Amino acid sequence: MIRLFLTASICLFAQAIFSQPQTKADQPHWHHYQSDADSAYRIFSETFHNNDNAWDLYANEKSWAAIQDGALVLESFANEGTSRCISLPFQYADFSLEARINIEKLSNAVPAGLVYGFKDWQNYHYFLITATSYYLGSVQEGVSTILVQNRLSNSIKANTFNTIKVVSHYDKNIYFINGEAQCDGVKTPIFGNKIGFVISGKSKITATRLLYKNAHILVEEQPSQAPLTPVDTNTKTDCSGFLFNKKGYIITSSQAIQNAQEIWVDLRVNGVLKTYRAAMVQKDDENGIAILKIKDLTYTKNSSMLSYSTKEVGINVGSRVFSLKGAELGVKKSEGVISSKTGYENSINSYQTSILASAAGRGAPLFNEKGQLIGMMSDEKRDKVSYAVKIAYIKALVDLLPEAVELPENNGLQSENTEEKIKNLAEYIVLVRVK
Repeated sequence: MIRLFLTASICLFAQAIFSQPQTKADQPHWHHYQSDADSAYRIFSETFHNNDNAWDLYANEKSWAAIQDGALVLESFANEGTSRCISLPFQYADFSLEARINIEKLSNAVPAGLVYGFKDWQNYHYFLITATSYYLGSVQEGVSTILVQNRLSNSIKANTFNTIKVVSHYDKNIYFINGEAQCDGVKTPIFGNKIGFVISGKSKITATRLLYKNAHILVEEQPSQAPLTPVDTNTKTDCSGFLFNKKGYIITSSQAIQNAQEIWVDLRVNGVLKTYRAAMVQKDDENGIAILKIKDLTYTKNSSMLSYSTKEVGINVGSRVFSLKGAELGVKKSEGVISSKTGYENSINSYQTSILASAAGRGAPLFNEKGQLIGMMSDEKRDKVSYAVKIAYIKALVDLLPEAVELPENNGLQSENTEEKIKNLAEYIVLVRVK
């Protein structure tokens, strides 16, 4: 009976996560960043002193949540339970997730704890505890996989605070309660970017900390000594990108370079088209973004500052926009308007545009009328419409680079006419080739 109850409750609270509207569109605050020569780490730490991270603090006849005295208080009045989640922009293969929750008022045999890697009600993971036992499992494409079901643990402290932790490293996941390892299992895929707290029945918990650390190992290749021209004729050229820093950093589509053994980019330098070897140095598969870096020592960009800027707010439905797609003989401009401030299935990470899907090159930059970068054309194309990942998610990925790199903030193009804007921006558009 417990197994059936838990599985049903998990499905119910998972659906509830998307049934409630987000109260804010703010991005969660990453409070700490550190890196070394081979890896980059980013840490999100929530201590509930305010609601800057936009938790859903709604209340109704079934549940309520509030931030009080440095804690998130979550209570369910219904048998199906409840949950509160936030979205974090990154989910890399290696991560740790830790939460401190008070189960003093947790009802007997009602599991509560963490839900993470949440994409939708058919794809997520959970780590729950009662006063005496714990539960681990996941749902993928609607199929439930239970790793641990109601297993007794002497590590759990009844009627007080407990810290539960998931460490995903290399090929396995390890699960901890109050610093003591409980079990391990095969590494499981991360389906989505929602993380939060859940109660699977009528009960109440208090959470005072949520700590999430993600890591991405950066493979640094030795620069080649000369541009590779001509390019291997076996390469594919169905992806665009754009230069955002004079050091040779490029934004493009992560899907387009997936499984690539070699990467080249075609870029105009002082009006001359050149081809360089590049390497992927950071990526965010959840949002379809990748960062490349040119590795040829002969690469130079005379301009000390790229001549465009970014725009994160003030983009409204009806705003005129254009994209620039890399092509063999130059760039191709496609224009339209912002059709919606959300993407496919109301995803908040994207805009929907009226630019024809057939003309929108994945990885191509999207600019507003002033020539300000507002996003990147994504791989998502449905019903002949196109989508663009918002600049906020691009900036978040740039922050993960092992060296300090800034997006350009030069407003010089705003006073130029459209023809001059395109002429200047064409210098930063690249054609990405993969093998």
